[in-house]
Amino acid sequence: MAPDVDEKILLKEFGRFGAIGSVKVMWPRDEEQRRKGRNVGFVAFMVSRAAQHAPAALVAGGVVDRRRGCAPASGSACSGGQC
Repeated sequence: MAPDVDEKILLKEFGRFGAIGSVKVMWPRDEEQRRKGRNVGFVAFMVSRAAQHAPAALVAGGVVDRRRGCAPASGSACSGGQC
């Protein structure tokens, strides 16, 4: 996930697919984690159907770079399942 993706962006991108119960970004805790640039986030939907549909739709729409499993450098979204 791009380092500038925050909870607000996750809500915007994933909220299109259904009601969201919670969103959490796991920010790097030290310099080594920042260097790796492997931020992750979690989105919990209220309805499982929305959770199943969102990742594939984000990849198909070009929002997620499926080769890297993360958002493009623009930070406009997040990866399916872990954002």
